Amino acid sequence: MQETGPKIYTQTIRVKGKEYKRALVDFGTVDGKRQRKTFKTEAEALAAIEKNTILAKRIGRQASKLSDADLLDAAAALGVLQRRVSLETAAAFYMHHNHPDGGKTTVAEAVDQFLQSRADKGCRPITVKGYGDKLKMFRRDMDGRQMAHTTVAILEKWLQGHRFGMETRKSYLRTLRAFFQWAQKRRYVAENPARSIDLPKVDKKRVDFLSVSDAERLLASAQCEKPELVPYVALGLFAGLRPSEVHGDRTGHAPLDWRMIDFDRKLIDVEPEQTKTRDGRNVTMSANLVEWLLPYRQKHGPIVYNRSAFLTVLKKSGILYTKDVMRHTFGTMHRAMYRNEGETAIQMGDTIKTVKTHYVNPRVEQSTAEAFWAIRPVTTALPGAEHIALAVTPAT
Repeated sequence: MQETGPKIYTQTIRVKGKEYKRALVDFGTVDGKRQRKTFKTEAEALAAIEKNTILAKRIGRQASKLSDADLLDAAAALGVLQRRVSLETAAAFYMHHNHPDGGKTTVAEAVDQFLQSRADKGCRPITVKGYGDKLKMFRRDMDGRQMAHTTVAILEKWLQGHRFGMETRKSYLRTLRAFFQWAQKRRYVAENPARSIDLPKVDKKRVDFLSVSDAERLLASAQCEKPELVPYVALGLFAGLRPSEVHGDRTGHAPLDWRMIDFDRKLIDVEPEQTKTRDGRNVTMSANLVEWLLPYRQKHGPIVYNRSAFLTVLKKSGILYTKDVMRHTFGTMHRAMYRNEGETAIQMGDTIKTVKTHYVNPRVEQSTAEAFWAIRPVTTALPGAEHIALAVTPAT
């Protein structure tokens, strides 16, 4: 506390035989120490006193609003900070990280808002569902927790508690990063805690694909059990179309229409709204694909797909079917046949990096790929139909 008021004294100093006058201001004793300062002129000294007086009045007015407990608390806080930052800066930092503008928004409320925001943004239904499936368990386990109180430590404990495999952990963490990035923009959290957790390192694996004999069995099973599904199977194997690009289930777009298949130019026009990347692409039709499709050709109308019927075909074929295996078979066989990752990427609507990672398989020789692209239907004339596929030729 300041005990005496400031006073001005004239001070004379001698430098190299010359005398100089200075104005010395004695600000009195502050916290047991004498506070003095020298100025070149009396005007500067008076200005300093005035400033000090105004500051003292302001401090006095503010201090009068504080209780003794407040003053002691402030003194203790300054001791903790050790003058490294101001008390104001420290308080602002605390408020920013512990009481963001989002207030008391809970994880459950934020998840619901996030999913709605993805739908409003125009994300495909299957994309929104994917987010929802990942966040459902997180929403449940957080049970009433506020977003502002969801820390890195809590996320790490949650991930460790479920003992996910590395692939699954990586997938969940990516979803959490997207969720908290959205929440940060909404100011529900001060920072994205999921970003502070490293993504697991996962060994890259080549995808599963069908052998030539398995592809033949799948086509033969479709012919015998559900011939209306032959175009769907053929487009998956020999055009590499994603299942969703053909049937449109859970994607929000219509199925692939026969009008999009140009037999004259041997091109399939996949519209942007049908593709995963929303870019659209033209797929070149192989000679054997044309032969598989021609008996079922229509001027317009959707390519037929029925999940129950397709499961019947798979069961009858006896093959080991994994997700997207027909598309993966196309990618593997196309690259093995033409040895051109760029061309395979164009046909599939993927990146060259993806093709190199997933579809370059040294175990698949070119002779195997040639046998795959030689799979053709054996046709015979039937009343009321130009041709219908009945069997496949043996692989050579």
